[in-house]
Amino acid sequence: MRQALDQEPVLTDKKNGVTKFSARKKSEFFVMRDDGTDLTLFMTSNGTSVEARDRQYAKEGERYFLKKEELGLILYTGTGIDYGMLIVPFKYQFSDHSIGGSTTVGAYLGYTVNWLDFASLTPLISFGLSPLTVQSAAGSANNTSVLGLSGAVGVAFTINKFDSSMQGGFVCGQDTAGNSTPTPYKYEGQWWCAAQIGFPFTQ
Repeated sequence: MRQALDQEPVLTDKKNGVTKFSARKKSEFFVMRDDGTDLTLFMTSNGTSVEARDRQYAKEGERYFLKKEELGLILYTGTGIDYGMLIVPFKYQFSDHSIGGSTTVGAYLGYTVNWLDFASLTPLISFGLSPLTVQSAAGSANNTSVLGLSGAVGVAFTINKFDSSMQGGFVCGQDTAGNSTPTPYKYEGQWWCAAQIGFPFTQ
């Protein structure tokens, strides 16, 4: 579910924009379909702003269309179950205080809640795959890369304020290479964390 905050986006009843409708501030809607260009929205609440006489307003329970490129210009937050792809480009290892680039790419599941009317928080869990470096043999100077499993918990956030939007997040997790590697993974089962501001973990 999405909530328009500070603007009244213009919707249409068809993809080609035959009839235009305004969505009131704080209107709520589900994104039913995303074809890469247009979003198909189902209005669940009419919002709270006062109607202007020279506009047609979207109605609750009806389907409308919005250009996807315009959604980036509309300040909104979401409420409800959220899921998608999570990318962790670097990790801070608590065990030896090092920062490494063993990128994790995986899926996440979370629940988004509104906070202070201009921000949203998404507590989440994630599982994915990560390339891990292990020694080719005990005492060897040569390393080899294996595909490991990664699990994490954390929170993502979006702040919509002053006609701009900022995203970020904080996650902590562990990696495992399993028992089939030539030598044990150095950070097997050790906690790591990662944080980003200005660029989201979630996609």
